[in-house]
Amino acid sequence: SFFDDVEGFERKDSEFICQQIPEKSKVLDNIKSIIEAVEDKFGADQLEISSDIQELLNEGKDEAKLFKVSLENGEKIKRSVGELNPQLSKNFKRILKPFQKMSVEHMIQVSNAANFSVPGSGKTTITYAALSNWLEEGTIDKILVIGPTSSFFPWEDEYRLCFGRKPHSRRIKGELANDLPNLNHELFLMHFSTAMNKVQKIIEFMSKNNVALIIDESHNIKSPEQKKWARTARNIAPYAEHRMILTGTPMPNSAKDLWVQITFLWPHEMPLKTSRSFKKYTRDHGIGEWKDTLYPLFTRVKKEELGLKKPKFKKYFVDLFPIQSEIYHAIAAKTLDEIYNFRDRGQIHKFRKAKIIRMLQAASNPTLIHEKADEFTLTNE
Repeated sequence: SFFDDVEGFERKDSEFICQQIPEKSKVLDNIKSIIEAVEDKFGADQLEISSDIQELLNEGKDEAKLFKVSLENGEKIKRSVGELNPQLSKNFKRILKPFQKMSVEHMIQVSNAANFSVPGSGKTTITYAALSNWLEEGTIDKILVIGPTSSFFPWEDEYRLCFGRKPHSRRIKGELANDLPNLNHELFLMHFSTAMNKVQKIIEFMSKNNVALIIDESHNIKSPEQKKWARTARNIAPYAEHRMILTGTPMPNSAKDLWVQITFLWPHEMPLKTSRSFKKYTRDHGIGEWKDTLYPLFTRVKKEELGLKKPKFKKYFVDLFPIQSEIYHAIAAKTLDEIYNFRDRGQIHKFRKAKIIRMLQAASNPTLIHEKADEFTLTNE
């Protein structure tokens, strides 16, 4: 049956039952998936859509117009020849580097944009440069950054460097998140886990203010299987005035990792269509036919554009302590054994990060290993 691959449906005996899904964005995704599946199977002329459902589908038509213009702007900017000089707010004090200017102009013109630049390229500065215009115009009055805790200080410090003063900022965590709708700061910083548990408070906050919503290290929302954080990102996205995603690794595993990230930027328009169709297509073809859609929506500063000198690596060989050596070789032995038993690339991706990081931890400083794991159960066999 064509419902086998439609997300949100489960087979029960001979029937398909739609799970109860409260999130509006998820409901819309399911409706579009069903329509797509029926049209693929029987043709569009065999499908009748009720007025209530059509009204739901009509939401976001204004975004469709903006999206069309944004695609045109993004394409034009990325194919431009020569250095761009974006017009910035007089409140922005920092001097942009040549390789940052196109990304700033792109963010301003595309409105909801992605920046996939390498570390060290100044993604935070680029973002603040674009935000400075919207802050001056009054298009936005608040900035909400959701990301890892390690990103909080850079966002605060870069604000000072970009605007010449300390931000009126607040790190949101714990019970403070319940007061978010009533806080009157310029910059809000929130960890992924806090956001997952305070969706309604975030929506209330953005409904009361004009908010630029930024997902830092956006590869954390990559899962098209709609894990909890991915669902959170999609549920809060429609309430933001502007949306941005920043990461140096947009596709850690495969092309399918882009679906949630790009859909977050344009939640009503869904540039990559439904998760079902995109996942199925990229599994067989990679980016393929979606390249032209993606191209105008992001910029990427490459490492060679930074003008850095070629790194010189020096190797130092240090003997491991006995226990350290025992831990390291236990991990290495089990890792090699698993590699020999793997049958597909997907399995390698699953274990690679954890096991290789464990080996690096054991080789450099075993105290970094906090949690007990099976590979550390050593025996004398």
